[in-house]
Amino acid sequence: MKGVQRALRIRIQKTLRPYWVAAFLFSIISNVLLLVSPIYMLQIYDRVMTSGSMDTLIWLSVIAVFLMTVYAAAEGGRRRILSLAADRLGQLFAELSFRRFQDGSADGDLELGRNLADTSRVQQLYMSSTLTPFLDIPFTPLFILVMYIVHPLLGYCGIVGGVLMLTFSLFADRATRERSEHAAELQAVGANLATSIQREWSTVAAMGLGKRLQDRYMEIQVAAQDLLLEATGKEGGYSALIRSSRQILQILMLGLGAGLALSQEISSGSIVAGTIVLSRALAPIDQIVGSWRALTRGREAWRGLMERLPGMLDDRAETTCLLRPEPKLVIDRLACAPRNGKRPLVHSFNLTVEGGCILVVTGVIGAGKTTLLETLAGALGPHDGTVSLGGRTLHEWPADDRGRYVGYVPQRVNLFQGTVMDNVTRYGEVTPEEGMRALQAAGALPTVLGLPDGPDTNVGPQGVQLSAGQRQLIGLAEALSTNPVLLLLDEPTANLDATSAMALLQCLRNAAASGAIVIAATHDWRVIRAANAILNIQNRTIQRKTPTEFFEEERALQVRLAVPQRGTA
Repeated sequence: MKGVQRALRIRIQKTLRPYWVAAFLFSIISNVLLLVSPIYMLQIYDRVMTSGSMDTLIWLSVIAVFLMTVYAAAEGGRRRILSLAADRLGQLFAELSFRRFQDGSADGDLELGRNLADTSRVQQLYMSSTLTPFLDIPFTPLFILVMYIVHPLLGYCGIVGGVLMLTFSLFADRATRERSEHAAELQAVGANLATSIQREWSTVAAMGLGKRLQDRYMEIQVAAQDLLLEATGKEGGYSALIRSSRQILQILMLGLGAGLALSQEISSGSIVAGTIVLSRALAPIDQIVGSWRALTRGREAWRGLMERLPGMLDDRAETTCLLRPEPKLVIDRLACAPRNGKRPLVHSFNLTVEGGCILVVTGVIGAGKTTLLETLAGALGPHDGTVSLGGRTLHEWPADDRGRYVGYVPQRVNLFQGTVMDNVTRYGEVTPEEGMRALQAAGALPTVLGLPDGPDTNVGPQGVQLSAGQRQLIGLAEALSTNPVLLLLDEPTANLDATSAMALLQCLRNAAASGAIVIAATHDWRVIRAANAILNIQNRTIQRKTPTEFFEEERALQVRLAVPQRGTA
């Protein structure tokens, strides 16, 4: 794990090195130009005030204004460079996040959202002014050197002040880090709970769970807020201590400068100049403490990305898209397990399915039907064994190419943001004409034409809310839109009325007649009767049966259940 994390850090360093070099060069310019103000003050007090020359005052002012204009341009350039770095870093992390999600490597359904949220926090860290003090800290010795040149005692005062404030900053980090990190974890748990409540509101409302879930959410939020208040209190205390220490140091600097001026060791202008230089030297530390919470959240986001994304770093070469595969599915010693499952739900089995076959998968609830379909679709990796379609190993086949020949309709269809036609055409993978033919083949065309804007109706989170049956028909059309070689359906009639179910059965027969392989997991007798072969999952084992054998066993089971057992009423 450490090796892949190191590889990711090296990749990030190579990506960001040009931006950091440019930002540092701008920092050199801006920090050197910060000396303009104290030098200007020194010249005013020690030269203009003593000589009374108006020309000198005018030219000094013109030069100072010009240099401060250059300073403004340098500061703007530095901010721009860091924003570009944030954009580039966001692209890298987003690519790795989606790659992890598509490869099925995520630990849960919410991990993609978590990775993208952490990416956004890291980007905000770069785009805000939170990181600029770290670019300024290396120049603190420069300002202290300037103070030392003015007088050694002023330099020593700056060194003591810098060490003191840096020590306070380290203590502040140690005192608040653990509480802030724990609070962030609790807030993430609360956010996930709120998302679940919103997604399943019908169930929550129907079963009267709203108040209990609200109490649970508030319990989590109160715990997080208590930790945040405690961390904020300590952070505020250290921040106040550092700010007061900075003011005390400036007072001591003024007093020390005044004493040195009275002793004729420095000029009166050096008093003001030394105070300004000390302020510039200590400002980065003060700014870091002021943005401590943003740094903590950004650091947590960075750490999470470093832990979850390194395995996705491998560079993937462009692959050649193959011709349409032969409709032949070969399963060799395949064992299936759920995502991150250690034990298989379905033990190893062998099977060959030719085009034109309708294969039905049956079994009790939790037997592994959905897991088997997701494995055959390529959404889950095999626990053991291999699957090949048309002679090509399914799970080694890049998803972008493989997906053109695989249609999958999950038990619960969710449409993505966009129009109905966007979803059916897979966002432009097929033409609108092919999309309309797919809607007609799925029996979904009358439903879609009845929507407010027909195929152009916006659906998804901010669009028209469709019923489960409507989504299932549109999902079937999406699966059919590329004329797939392998069509997989999970409980395809679960949300359909009798008319729509009969239309779906005809659709499956038509797909099989065109040479496709159709595999459906179902308990619906209508679909089972249309099957050429049946796979029954029982006790983690696949049993292949003909429809005749399956129906005979089911009738025998019903007879046994109907006969009262001895000793029963």
